[in-house]
Amino acid sequence: MKCLTDRHEIAKAMNYGKYVVLTIDHETPVEGYEKYMSTFVKGSRVKVRRGGTGENADLTSHGCLYFEDGRLGIEGECFGIHSGFGYSDVMEMYREANTPTVSGGDIVIVVEQWGKHRNCIVRVMRVSKHVDIFCSTVAYLEDLDESETI
Repeated sequence: MKCLTDRHEIAKAMNYGKYVVLTIDHETPVEGYEKYMSTFVKGSRVKVRRGGTGENADLTSHGCLYFEDGRLGIEGECFGIHSGFGYSDVMEMYREANTPTVSGGDIVIVVEQWGKHRNCIVRVMRVSKHVDIFCSTVAYLEDLDESETI
């Protein structure tokens, strides 16, 4: 696991715009899941680009970072095709327009926090090369080796 501890490293990784920065608070469980899945928490909104080649390479799935059973992943949200297009569709597109977008293999910075205790770690991770925007888990986040540089 690669964690950043030096304030200059953290500032450089988070502020220069080179990496997408995501966050998740382990002390804020998803409402309604507390008694069933105590480790399940959600974090930042994020879009994942399908990648590859062809006309649909830039197709994205939107969802959010999540943590469950010791693993960080990016969940996709269900979508459906309907005949109408109106106000709610435009407003949903607006809400997602500036959501950070990642692709398979991208390096991301993840701030894992325990907000009630005012504690956090800054991890450098990679989006798995395997991305499937049609699955409930679009991609997982993988640890970088300590020896890898960013």
